[in-house]
Amino acid sequence: MNNLPDLDRYFTDDIVATFAKVHQPRSNFQLEKFVIGQHDTEEMRYYQCVTEVQALYYTIKAVSLELEKSRIEIDRLRATKDEVDEIAAQIKELGIEQTQVVAVGAFRELDCLLAIMHGYPTYNRNDIEQDQPQYWNLRLARQNSSANDQAIAQTKPRLKEIK
Repeated sequence: MNNLPDLDRYFTDDIVATFAKVHQPRSNFQLEKFVIGQHDTEEMRYYQCVTEVQALYYTIKAVSLELEKSRIEIDRLRATKDEVDEIAAQIKELGIEQTQVVAVGAFRELDCLLAIMHGYPTYNRNDIEQDQPQYWNLRLARQNSSANDQAIAQTKPRLKEIK
């Protein structure tokens, strides 16, 4: 079997740029309504938002270090002047390209989550713990309804709960 057709004919730089233009794992709507909005109190929505930002922070930091490591490995592979090492370097470059596209989406999510987070008052661990009885009463009452009712309710604007 012969090699594949010239992929550059199909996947131009414009096509690859298009990947980055649309990539985002979860839409802003999903983040606001279903990730953060799934919770029944301000304190728990804030907590979920901080947790999501924290997860993205560590993922982005680790991926940044992996990218740096890959670039060093590419330089080392190319320095050998070996044909197989050159192909290995190109494979690593492809991984870097893919990671950069994914990173665009991660930063879009991060921007959305930070905007949501800054819209809340700053709660501390004690505030979150004190909110737990109210949170669980509201959550259990809501979960007594059907899943579709819950999803529909999460898409509607919420009024702040009266304390």
